Amino acid sequence: MDKNKLNLRNVVAIAIYLVAMTMFASCEKEDNKLLVGKWFTSDFHAGNSGVIEFTEDFYAREYFGHILASQIIPALYAGPYVTYSLSGKNITFTLHISYPIAEKISETFTYVLNGDTLLIKGFSNPFSGTDETRTDVHFTRVERKP
Repeated sequence: MDKNKLNLRNVVAIAIYLVAMTMFASCEKEDNKLLVGKWFTSDFHAGNSGVIEFTEDFYAREYFGHILASQIIPALYAGPYVTYSLSGKNITFTLHISYPIAEKISETFTYVLNGDTLLIKGFSNPFSGTDETRTDVHFTRVERKP
């Protein structure tokens, strides 16, 4: 009898966990739908493109062009790329590099999404590795993806 109670308790715990994970995953997907598209900023750091594009499959494009262009990639290796993930009000950008060794470098920022405006706090000069004081970057949506 005690064994049946223990098994039932485990089943209930697993069910609660799965429901909670589904709720959080759907929140991330909903936030991602609101973020997908092209955004423009006039307060970008020198070297960054003034446009960032968020895709449905969690890629971030254009804004990090100067970082990606500085990577010399032999023909046998995939080029570098940037992905993003959302968790609550945080956005994490991950730079994926395959040469000379495969590595990932991630930075997390707080973001505020309000309609067609996006603020990413402390986002100036991401992945720089310098001690430079970072400032907030304000974006305005220029293209919404269906």
